[in-house]
Amino acid sequence: MQPEWNSRTVSGIVVGNYPGTVNDLDGPVPDFEDLKKEILDRWPDMTYRGFKDSAATRSRLLEEIMSAVNNVGENGMLLFIMDTCHAESSTRNGGGRGRKRSAFRAIGYDKVLVFSSSLSKQTSADAVFTDGPNGAWHFCLVKTLEKGITYQVWFDRAKALLARLGFTQIPVIEGPEHLRNRLVFEGEVCTIEVSGHGGQVADGDGDEIDKLDEVIYLYDGAVKDDEIRHILEGTRNIRVRFLLKTLLLIRKIKRIFAKQ
Repeated sequence: MQPEWNSRTVSGIVVGNYPGTVNDLDGPVPDFEDLKKEILDRWPDMTYRGFKDSAATRSRLLEEIMSAVNNVGENGMLLFIMDTCHAESSTRNGGGRGRKRSAFRAIGYDKVLVFSSSLSKQTSADAVFTDGPNGAWHFCLVKTLEKGITYQVWFDRAKALLARLGFTQIPVIEGPEHLRNRLVFEGEVCTIEVSGHGGQVADGDGDEIDKLDEVIYLYDGAVKDDEIRHILEGTRNIRVRFLLKTLLLIRKIKRIFAKQ
């Protein structure tokens, strides 16, 4: 039984055991467990949801993203931690190199911050460390997480550690400066954590300049970047609803004073 979503929730969707394949990964499940421990040790009030292997399905990822969007308030943010191959393109917030649009394009997504494990043309390493297997990006995030630092500082430290350890993948941070400068996991923050295989497939609707869609491989199939983008366009409505409520409140106050 998973706890209910709220404005301080982490949802991890990780797949290491893919059915009917020999291309399994050792890192994703430890990625989830290790980051969960570090977060809850520092922020015990954080709500945690987790879906591993057979529970990490296409519909589950899309439903979790939808729930995250619905729980991002006016002062909240949505953080994506993506540890897959080709992660940059499947999770690009805003404009991209050589692409018309991507998962986080079209409206600016001023409430979305993304940590991607690699550039769009790169793979992301699954490795064995002293304490066991991890995705290389997750390992570095876990080792550099501290209370009281900003997201930008956390990202920079993890990126530097990744390079020092000899990994050639280049992580990418995407999102507005005001989110990068927020303190890690303080205030209202909904987080989607993904670890598993990623890839590229032929563009099905002609919206990609490179003729490729980026995908995240789940237990029962792939989720395209377009599917994520369609859900995230709902974040636009958060600000619209707030503005409407504000205007209605102002009108109500004016009517009260007009009667006096």
